[in-house]
Amino acid sequence: MSASQTDTFRLASYNVCNLFGSTHHHAKKNREIRALAEVLGMLQADCVCIQEVESTAALAAVNERLKNPYTFSQVFTGNYYRGLHLGVMARSTDFDVAVESHAATPLTDENGESLSDYANPHDAALEKLSPLKIQRDILQIEIASSRGVELTVFNVHLKSHSYAEWRLLENDTIRAAEIDALIQTVKTYTRKFPARPVCIAGDLNETDNRPLLKRLVTDLNLCDVLEQDWVRTANTPSYSYQKYPSRARLDYLLLNPAANSIYVQNSACIHGSPSGRVASDHYPVSAEFAFPET
Repeated sequence: MSASQTDTFRLASYNVCNLFGSTHHHAKKNREIRALAEVLGMLQADCVCIQEVESTAALAAVNERLKNPYTFSQVFTGNYYRGLHLGVMARSTDFDVAVESHAATPLTDENGESLSDYANPHDAALEKLSPLKIQRDILQIEIASSRGVELTVFNVHLKSHSYAEWRLLENDTIRAAEIDALIQTVKTYTRKFPARPVCIAGDLNETDNRPLLKRLVTDLNLCDVLEQDWVRTANTPSYSYQKYPSRARLDYLLLNPAANSIYVQNSACIHGSPSGRVASDHYPVSAEFAFPET
């Protein structure tokens, strides 16, 4: 990619809420698909980290509705029993995108012991326990120009607060283990590439005042740019999960110091809109970066 310091790269994260394929009995209605395409079009992002999508075909059905479709659009199969996974949409004609799945990452407790639970309701009925892996995935996305890797993004969707009576473990226990797995995955990467800008993007299912989120931010020395430049400056909406009455900010763009150094100040945004209220129970979030001159 040919970039100068005046050129910006927009990164977005979007939980698209149950984006199943058209033949699934929980498939989105046509008006929801239209709204989703409208939101993605308005975002004008160079790369979008997607959460809650069934398949590459389901994502392609939305992508093909865009006036300027993404040239790279792919879903990576994780471990979530409902069949919803993580995906990436990017304009790879301008840069190279390399994606690595960490879906095999095991979950352990605070003593390093393997966490076991029922993997799904069917296994619960059979009382069949399994060692748990990261519930969705940790997608490592390297965005590279002719200079090399400009930004590495870890797309994540951590365990929700929704109650499942068949589970043995508490949601917070699983989410804590996922955060520990995420921390170790990012630390392993940054030990190998200490100078690289890194962003954690996605639906963390944690508000910024909860201890688990604080642990992630503290352990990895991250900057919450949405809090810094959007929420704290009283922009609206201040929440990204917009399902009334449980509105909360659950979606994040967390930057390490190297990523913060190329972050375009005051560019972080929560994109609320009428179309966004129809498309998903989450609003997308975005931030811009200025890659060094090539």
